[in-house]
Amino acid sequence: MNPIGWIILAGIVAGIVRSIFGWAKSNEPFDGGKMLKSILRAAVGGAIVSYSLGIMDPVAAFFATLSTDVLAHDGYAAIKKTR
Repeated sequence: MNPIGWIILAGIVAGIVRSIFGWAKSNEPFDGGKMLKSILRAAVGGAIVSYSLGIMDPVAAFFATLSTDVLAHDGYAAIKKTR
């Protein structure tokens, strides 16, 4: 598999981890649609960020993806809450 494939795979895994943590924190019933959106958002965002920063290590891409998704999702929620 080429490096971009590994980065996308790391993004998918990071999205799965992020969505499981988000679901566990929310105390809501499981929603597959939300999980799928989180996985897709993390995979695309992580691939863009990792590739643009030149990260080709899957472990580094995983953590870059996870932190990017946390910042994007929680930052958007905080901005939305203040309005």
